Amino acid sequence: MAVTKLSQIVKLNGSFRNSINLYLNLNKKEKIDSYIPTKSSLNILKRYVGSVIKNKDHSTILIGSYGKGKSHLLLILLAIVSMQRTKENNEIVKSLLKKIRMVDEETFEIVSSVWNKKGRFLPVIISGSIDDVSRSFMIALNDALKRENLMNLMLNYIVHWHLHRLLLATIHRNLLKYLQDFEVYWMAIMKLSGIQEY
Repeated sequence: MAVTKLSQIVKLNGSFRNSINLYLNLNKKEKIDSYIPTKSSLNILKRYVGSVIKNKDHSTILIGSYGKGKSHLLLILLAIVSMQRTKENNEIVKSLLKKIRMVDEETFEIVSSVWNKKGRFLPVIISGSIDDVSRSFMIALNDALKRENLMNLMLNYIVHWHLHRLLLATIHRNLLKYLQDFEVYWMAIMKLSGIQEY
């Protein structure tokens, strides 16, 4: 039999997983479902989730060899703290929690607590492609606000902030004019009354 298709001689390994891209895979069910918790990854997850609970340790460095699951672990952390609490997402996290519990009960308790009791966070995923960190952050923040449909909220805040500044400027300008008018008025009264300036 002649080989007419590459698939006749090449077979893909079914356990092969595509790499994780935090920006593209954020809160994707299939990526969350494919997470395989290990004792060492759950120790790191426990530390990060604990930091969320205590609101401390705001920056860390996660170092590991290529393919060790760093991005996948962070994707799981982001899912726990950022996914909407819907019926469908509850099922996704319930399945994740079941796998975590089989490996580490303490991490299961901590992650369950964050999922059930903490509010949602807004993940701002900064790409390393731009040299200016401030600009990279602003672009990432804009992307995050768009992704979560919060642009109107941000625009309302910006408009409110500018109106507030305009109002303060107007009050300041009017107060200065009032004080200048008051000074002129007071000087006139003093002159008419014969009071000398000190």
